Amino acid sequence: MNIARFQQIRKVTTLRAELVRRFPDRNEDIDGAILAWANYEQSKGRPD
Repeated sequence: MNIARFQQIRKVTTLRAELVRRFPDRNEDIDGAILAWANYEQSKGRPD
């Protein structure tokens, strides 16, 4: 979520691409991070 906030990422595809670029061998962790980020964004009332 810090990467998403720092780079003002609002789309899942953009966040996934950035995480895969930074952590190429961590697909399961990336999926978990994206799920956490999506839940966080939904809790704020933004349907991105």
